[in-house]
Amino acid sequence: MEKSSGDRVERITAEADAIAKVPASLARIYHLVPLEIRAGILRVATSDPVNAGALRDLELSLQMKVQGVTCEPQDLDALLEQYYPEEAAILPRADFFDRILAEEVQEEVESLVRKPQILRLVHYLFAQAITLQASDIHIEPSSTGSQIRYRVDGILHDFLFLPSKIALVVVTKLKVMADLNTSERRLPQDGSIKIFLNKRLIELRVSTLPTIFGESVVLRVLNREAVSLDLTRLGMAGTHLDLFRNLLASPHGIILLTGPTGSGKTTTLYAALVELNTVGTKIITTEDPIEYDLDGIMQIEINPEIGLTFASSLRAILRQDPDIILVGEIRDIETAKVSIQAALTGHLVFSTLHTRDAPSAIARLMDMGVEPYLIADTLVGVVAQRLIRKICIECKTDFPVGPVESLHLKEFGLIADCLFYGKGCDACGMTGFRGGSASMK
Repeated sequence: MEKSSGDRVERITAEADAIAKVPASLARIYHLVPLEIRAGILRVATSDPVNAGALRDLELSLQMKVQGVTCEPQDLDALLEQYYPEEAAILPRADFFDRILAEEVQEEVESLVRKPQILRLVHYLFAQAITLQASDIHIEPSSTGSQIRYRVDGILHDFLFLPSKIALVVVTKLKVMADLNTSERRLPQDGSIKIFLNKRLIELRVSTLPTIFGESVVLRVLNREAVSLDLTRLGMAGTHLDLFRNLLASPHGIILLTGPTGSGKTTTLYAALVELNTVGTKIITTEDPIEYDLDGIMQIEINPEIGLTFASSLRAILRQDPDIILVGEIRDIETAKVSIQAALTGHLVFSTLHTRDAPSAIARLMDMGVEPYLIADTLVGVVAQRLIRKICIECKTDFPVGPVESLHLKEFGLIADCLFYGKGCDACGMTGFRGGSASMK
């Protein structure tokens, strides 16, 4: 390294012995470049030096101290291209499981976690999730191993089965990457992983849960480029979009979105905020967690461990002179009352509520202890949302309408000569569906 100022790199040349220490898979997935080794410490250039999970994983893999220094993203990209050309394949060899189990069965989990093949396997799982546009990755343990499933367009699909020992190593690797306690397997833990895939920053929210057969892990995939934050592209019917925009035009009050987990409520709310975000409007959100960074909008992530709850952050937000407020979820009477107070004092408040349908939202608020007259004064509208899968355009095929289909169509006042279905192809993972749209009422 030629020159540095404090902890920020100004001009960079990487030393050969440092480059030789770090495999390409690690450098690519964490978007970093080793610079030099001094006094047993490896200094690496990174655009995110506070990514504790990445540095900890690197220390574990290399068995040495690692220090991150800040580098401009464009300089880092150039260094990666220079020292670590793009890898052609990320899929582990077909006999990977057999070799690990047969040749290295005596090795401890901590030793296996450091192997580059494990990182390549994890990288492969992440890459396939992005390719299939999965919203979640599930690792579900059983007596013989763990089933990996992807949630795509709201439906879970089996993807890969891992033998028990490999599953334990993969889960441990994920916990290292998420900066979680790898020795704690009796309590739930939450964390996050930031990685780079195809030069795009991907964040994964990690949740672990102890079961009788080991830890269950669910990773929520936050890939902003795969999500459209445009109301016109969410798939709402024209009349529903007009009604929703009429609600958004309200100067104050509360707008609630209801629906099951994974139905796209957060995406709809984000799209609404993006449309309302103008120079003359101040928007503040309080979320658990923040799923996507929104330009020009102040976002707060709650942390109950230090007392930063929805209710406490909402009280502080009201002192920041906002015009529009997003509360991630109304979970209790305290949050509900502060939200109503915000609406009564001239703010437009968005939030979500866990109910089966729109009318049930009123009953739910009353059950929390909110007085009916306050609901009547502040509630502008409630939207119930579901996610409907769309037929894959790559394998979309038509078929003639028969007597049975014709009868069903007539019940809805529809007439058609043909209907469509997806035959299944590589693009949709042989499901016949790809993508989804919002259905509201």
